[in-house]
Amino acid sequence: NMGVVPQCLALFTRDHPSVQVVVDEDTGDDLIAGMRAGLLDLVVAYRPFDLEGLLFEPLYTEELVVVVNSSHPFVGRKRLRMAELHRREMVLPPRKYTTRVQLDEAFQAAGAEPVVPIESSSIAALLALVQRAPLATIVSRSALSAHLGLTAIPLEGPTLVRTPGLIWLVDQPRTPAVASFASIVRTVAKVPAEKRK
Repeated sequence: NMGVVPQCLALFTRDHPSVQVVVDEDTGDDLIAGMRAGLLDLVVAYRPFDLEGLLFEPLYTEELVVVVNSSHPFVGRKRLRMAELHRREMVLPPRKYTTRVQLDEAFQAAGAEPVVPIESSSIAALLALVQRAPLATIVSRSALSAHLGLTAIPLEGPTLVRTPGLIWLVDQPRTPAVASFASIVRTVAKVPAEKRK
């Protein structure tokens, strides 16, 4: 939602100025529930655990990285093992998000238990906290902007990746506007993250 979706919305509204768009940012499960209730036409989210009644169209795979500010002890590191995050202060998304579930599973597998004094559902808030405090977070590499002045450090043991995609109901009709937006998402997603404007 930090890079792909805003660019897609800008392109869509340029081509469809009479269509009103409402963007809802929430957990994947809550967005899918909204789509099942007829409140949403399309969901762009990470692959859900339960695909019953859903079509998931993968867009790309993205790497998760540790992010720190210039005064953090990890700055300058080429890679970090998950085990090195044991007892480190981190800001992370709440446990209701699939990303946090994935992170907690990786921490457990590595025998690491970070200290999490703050949780936020906003990636922008996580990054702003890391800018201002000696904390670390884990986000997708594509969430970072050069102007933030933050350092991304790849993870290993394990390397973490996620797959965002389009989510549809199996029997849901697609309006021309929704089909057009999905086409724009596919096109933008093909462009490497570092080349997206």
